[in-house]
Amino acid sequence: MVDVRVSSVMGSDFCLISASRTRKLQPRIEFLKQCGFNSKVIYTMLIKAPLFLSLSFEDNLTHKLLLLLKFGYEHGTKELVLAMGWVCRTSCKNMQEVISLLLNYGLTCEEIVAMGKKHPQVLQYNHKSMKQKLDYLTQEMGYEVREMLAFPAFLGYEFDGRIKYRFESSGKISGEGMSINKLFSMSTARFSKKQEKQFSYAMAT
Repeated sequence: MVDVRVSSVMGSDFCLISASRTRKLQPRIEFLKQCGFNSKVIYTMLIKAPLFLSLSFEDNLTHKLLLLLKFGYEHGTKELVLAMGWVCRTSCKNMQEVISLLLNYGLTCEEIVAMGKKHPQVLQYNHKSMKQKLDYLTQEMGYEVREMLAFPAFLGYEFDGRIKYRFESSGKISGEGMSINKLFSMSTARFSKKQEKQFSYAMAT
């Protein structure tokens, strides 16, 4: 796997060209194999998260892997591979802050893992930005925090230009039955068209 595909992996991140194959690349690939991942899964992960090959074992990767396993991810699963790929893009401290924030909002470990499996990017979001969105969801929009479990991609949307703007423009409240999925996953063009129809109807009545 190293000899046949490593050039493709390195080509996805030019910083890896200078990395030592013996000192960094091979040990990390062997580490993934010991975690139960086959060559195909490893290759797919490394193409998406080449930073894995350049991060420190002791100061970074080991801590993140142990935290994921302790938190409920299962050894050797696709979900663990995806989670590792995304948490390579954030610090250990931010990852811990994200988990602590979600726990403080009352979510269980099982719910957080389920949310991470559905939308693994959530583990690398900035915890301060995430808190702002959760506060707005529960305090201003009036939704229960568990509404987010069905649509964790909500936490990745830009706050002012997407979340706040759409909620205020729609004039909707949670009691009227509009899910956050419908409100925020709608394309910009479709949302604008819907707003135009609502405005025209309001003017005519």
